[in-house]
Amino acid sequence: MLESEAGAALELGALLRQVRRCRGCPHADSEDPLVASLVARLAESARALRRLEAERRKLAQEREEALDEAKRYYDRMDKLERLQRVSSEEIEAALLEERERVRAQEGEIAALSAPLITISPGVIALPIVGSLGETRARILTERLLEEVSRARVRVPIIDLTGVREIDAVSVEHLLRMVGALRLLGARPVLTGVTPTLARAFTGLGVDLGEVVTLRSVQQALER
Repeated sequence: MLESEAGAALELGALLRQVRRCRGCPHADSEDPLVASLVARLAESARALRRLEAERRKLAQEREEALDEAKRYYDRMDKLERLQRVSSEEIEAALLEERERVRAQEGEIAALSAPLITISPGVIALPIVGSLGETRARILTERLLEEVSRARVRVPIIDLTGVREIDAVSVEHLLRMVGALRLLGARPVLTGVTPTLARAFTGLGVDLGEVVTLRSVQQALER
């Protein structure tokens, strides 16, 4: 094979495969230029193959390392996503708990700031001091309706003596409270309507013609 022109024309890979089949080749140290050329090509191809094999192993190792790094990256991302979900759920739960706590405190404060006073059978008074915001109006209305229904109250007196000024929102809540009491068959009375409050009602375009309004709780009791 080393002496033939066919061997000289072979590609390096094919030549190596042919030579590998030869055992104890007598031409390894030959001075024949053709044989020497073929042997040199064989040695060169062997070195090239070793370099390629080394490069292949290096690339394979780098590929494995890249795959391992990618796996670690995705594992970290998955862990972070789980932690984020847990953190978001915990934060939402904490916020909900805090809102419930604040709502409960508002209810307690509203209840303490406006106690229901039983004046006589069928007559109760609710003194309001300060503003009448949405939360407070809702709590007071619920308490009033519950007490009117439970004690069969005929005349709930809503005393506004402690209200120095009133805005449109407070008036709306107040009228809703009066309307809800009427639906239960009660006859609500507003007391403590000072000239200042009366002018405020007029300025806001509120018609209290159908609502009983008196200067004081005492006047309501004398009726």
